[in-house]
This record gives sequence, structure tokens and C-alpha cells, in this order.
Amino acid sequence: MEQYLIKDRTESLTKKRHWNNAKHRLCHPPVTVFNTNIADFAFPQYADVGFPEWETIAKNGGMPKQYEHDDDYLNSNVRILLWNTGQRLIAEGAFKVLRMACPFMIGYGIHDEEEQILRVLNWPGAQRASPGP
Repeated sequence: MEQYLIKDRTESLTKKRHWNNAKHRLCHPPVTVFNTNIADFAFPQYADVGFPEWETIAKNGGMPKQYEHDDDYLNSNVRILLWNTGQRLIAEGAFKVLRMACPFMIGYGIHDEEEQILRVLNWPGAQRASPGP
């Protein structure tokens, strides 16, 4: 993705009136240190999860009333569900059997929103972070 963006940005940001789309070209898509394209994963069919019951609720209503500044009820509950799942998997040592990249991150993405990192489990300097002599 970075190589594609280097080429695209070089072509688009060196033309006349390049300033009028600089923010978009430099922010979308973002350059990340990890791959989020599910087509590149070994088992991409497991990356997309649906909740038919929640789709019914969304179509029929029946959700708690929310204020204008509140997050979407269903999306927010999915976020909490995913966070709790991540916390539980970490607490139960589910990732210890994996050969983790450095850094190794767990996170989620909802719809077409930017992916959110929940935890970094293996990062450079992790051993030095603990107190000691």
C-alpha cells in the first residue's frame, strides 16, 4: 500500500492546483504499519461477521433513545463486545500459542471506518519496560 501511495501522491501532488486536494491525498487511505486488507489473510472468510438479529433490530427500531451526541447504539455495543472479547482472549493466554510479529496488535474495524487498535501485545522494548536492575 505504501508503494502505491508513494506513486499516487507523487503524481497528484505535483500538478497545478495540487493544494486543493492535499488533505485527502495525504490522509486517505492512511499509511499503516500493518495490513488491514482481509483478502491478504490466509482465511479471509472468517474476517467478516454478521449479526442478523441486530440487523432486524436496526430495521424495526426498539433501540434505547439516544441523544444527538451519543454514539450509535448497535455499533457501540459491537465495539464493547469486541473489546471485551479481546480482553478475555488476552487474559486466557489465547495469543501465546502464536508466533507474534513485532509489533503484534489486536483490533477491529466496523463498516468502512478506520481500524482501531485495542492492544499491542508484542512491541520493541517490551522486556525493557518492566522495572528491574
